[in-house]
Amino acid sequence: MATCEEGGRNDPRFGYLGIMPSSWLAYGGGRYSVTAGGATWDQQVEVATRINGGYVPDAYGCASW
Repeated sequence: MATCEEGGRNDPRFGYLGIMPSSWLAYGGGRYSVTAGGATWDQQVEVATRINGGYVPDAYGCASW
């Protein structure tokens, strides 16, 4: 998941991993926060893993988030 990081900072909208708000909500992130940026690192990784179907992305695998 570190491949998708937002430069090591927790962006208020996209979180640490650059997760689009629509993807965040579609994959259950809303149970933690309205946007990824309001969730913890672990919660963001959990949702990102769901988005990716358990697949760990490569350098090109984050664009769909």
